[in-house]
Amino acid sequence: MAAPMSSSRDDRSRRGYEVFLNFRGPDTRLTIIDSLYNDMIRAGICTFKDNEELRFGEEIEGSLLQAINESRIYIPIFSKNYASSKWCLHELARIVELSKDNDEKVILPIFYDVDVDDVKLKTNLYWKALQKHKSDSENDLVKKWKKALKAVARIKGRNLKDHGIEMDEIMEQLDLVAFDVRFIAIHGMGGIGKTTLAKAVFRQISPQFSGAHLIKTRLHGKKVLIVLDDIDNRDQIMRLVGSTLRGKCQSTWKNVLSKLKKVMNEDVKKKLMISYEALDPNQQQIYLDIACFFINQEKTTAIKYWDAVFGYPTEIEVNILTRMSLIKIIDYDELWMHDQLRDLGRDIVHGKVATYV
Repeated sequence: MAAPMSSSRDDRSRRGYEVFLNFRGPDTRLTIIDSLYNDMIRAGICTFKDNEELRFGEEIEGSLLQAINESRIYIPIFSKNYASSKWCLHELARIVELSKDNDEKVILPIFYDVDVDDVKLKTNLYWKALQKHKSDSENDLVKKWKKALKAVARIKGRNLKDHGIEMDEIMEQLDLVAFDVRFIAIHGMGGIGKTTLAKAVFRQISPQFSGAHLIKTRLHGKKVLIVLDDIDNRDQIMRLVGSTLRGKCQSTWKNVLSKLKKVMNEDVKKKLMISYEALDPNQQQIYLDIACFFINQEKTTAIKYWDAVFGYPTEIEVNILTRMSLIKIIDYDELWMHDQLRDLGRDIVHGKVATYV
């Protein structure tokens, strides 16, 4: 007789799954999969992860097939050994089949520690794995798997390959065996994944510390992990750390952090205004349009709009904004802008710019 199911699982089964995670367990289960799954559950998104939902007395094919069929969003996580798993490939082929010509089904691929070219079978990584499958699988089935891989590889996804290399470098620098103070600074422009990388390192090493919080009243003699995010000025960092470690109360610490954030934002915006004021009127208008309407939109579409508005070819204006690092052209020829530049533009439009000019 089958064991009774928990009410939470029954509820999820009745209302159906929203997201299906397709992944190779040994490669990703203890890293990205657990983090992604837990974050989705906390956000109230009903997500299927096969090891979580195996039911006694049922065939695994039945449970998986039901979850794939009813899910609306599919997240395949491509890792180095993904293509060696026939079941991963079976799932992917079914996902592609269901998503074809169905606007209600969405595939969001993540390239975890592989390149897009690996999934497109342009390298030996996945190609060799598929060649091995030919020895014990039907040729038509292997062709179906190849077609599915290539189809998903053409979809714009998230490339996290470099994070593995960066994590190894950070772990080496931290040297967790040593009992001393270590500072690691992750720096770079916004949007490149600094916070994502910091969170990944935090999740991996936090169980090894006595404390893993930003606020502690008693730190003496303990091995403690402190993470500070979105801090840019070294002097402000030392003041913040100093006030934290000198036994300040929690409310004082929060007030210092709030003030620090406000001062830094105002200082940054004043400097950004110098670049904005150096633009001619048409360039300023294009900058504001991007900040308000055209982030992550195709450059070609936006340029056609500005050509019509201004009555001349405006690509040269877009190129000027790019050279001034006010915008960036990213994958698929899309316009992109740093969050602070975006906020500055929107504040200008809303008439709030006078507060920090």
